[in-house]
Amino acid sequence: MTGMIGWAGMFKDGERPRGVHPLASVGGPPESRLWMVGDPMSAPVIADSALVHAFCTIDAGMIGLPTTSIGERSFLMAGVHMGHNAVVGDDCEIGVRAVISGEVIVGNGVKLASLSWVKPCKMIGDGAIIGGGSVVTRDIPAHEVWCGNPARYLKLAFTHPEFDQAYSRGDLYSEMLNG
Repeated sequence: MTGMIGWAGMFKDGERPRGVHPLASVGGPPESRLWMVGDPMSAPVIADSALVHAFCTIDAGMIGLPTTSIGERSFLMAGVHMGHNAVVGDDCEIGVRAVISGEVIVGNGVKLASLSWVKPCKMIGDGAIIGGGSVVTRDIPAHEVWCGNPARYLKLAFTHPEFDQAYSRGDLYSEMLNG
C-alpha cells in the first residue's frame, strides 16, 4: 500500500477502504443556536462499511432529534461537512467539500456532487442526483436530477425504476428539448 497517507497499511490492495480517516473530525458539538454548552449530545453513528475521508467534519446530534448517522457503503469525500442530526442513507456518494446542514435527511443511493450545499431541515429522496455547486433550498423528490443555485429540477434520474421505459418512449429526450 503506497501513497495512502492516513490509510497506509490498513487495507489490502484491491480492497475497498472503509471507516473514518484519521484526519476527519467526528462528534464535535452541534452547530445550532438551540444547543448550549453542557447540554447532552448524541454521538454520530457511522456504519462499518461507510467511508469518511480526510478533513470531513461530522457534528454530534442534539437529544430528541434523529441521531446523526451515515449508512452502509456510503462515501463522504474529502472536506464534507455534515451538520447536527443529519442522516445520510445507504450507498450515497457525497462529493468533495459538500455541506449537509443540520437536520437534513438524505435518502438511499443519493449522489450529491462537490461543493453542493443542502440548507437545514431539507429531505432528499432516494436515488436523487444533485449537481455540483448546487444549493438545495427545498425538499428533493426521489429519482430526480436537480442543479443550480437555487437547485431546480432538470430531469428524471437514471436511478428511477421506470427510467428505461421513459427513455425508450423518448420522454426524456423531449423533456430535455422542452425543458
